Amino acid sequence: MDSLDKSFKDIIEEGNDDIWVFVSHSTKDFEKVRIIRNKMEEIGMRPLLFYLKCLKDKPEVMELLKREIDVRPRFLLCDSPNARASEFVDEEVRYIKSLNRQYITVNLDNESSYDEKIRELKRRSQIFLSYLRQDYDLVRKLTKALQEAGFSVWHDR
Repeated sequence: MDSLDKSFKDIIEEGNDDIWVFVSHSTKDFEKVRIIRNKMEEIGMRPLLFYLKCLKDKPEVMELLKREIDVRPRFLLCDSPNARASEFVDEEVRYIKSLNRQYITVNLDNESSYDEKIRELKRRSQIFLSYLRQDYDLVRKLTKALQEAGFSVWHDR
């Protein structure tokens, strides 16, 4: 049974390098956010952090951030007093909510919760499809669409 379990685990883990995550955070929390980023990368996720020092014009920055949010299926809010005071974080969260997108919040003051929150985000990124054999062509199309949207998909072939 171990070889079957290992094979199933390998299949589930396949594609995790495509789990891109938009990370909303205050630049004042960079050291704590870096810990989270490193943990996410260690398990094959791809966190996307922005620190756009070269851009000073708020509308220009927000337009760029909104374009990135539009193409990301996953979001992590790094909550802290700095994040709650940040106009950019507030605008990012409002925009994510306006799109009816879900996000996971991690409290930067509770480092012991980082791993749990990252695992929760990763679990939300994996889909198992159960179907009748006669529906295989439809499932194959659905799988492709979900993978293009950034989800790790597994189904019995």
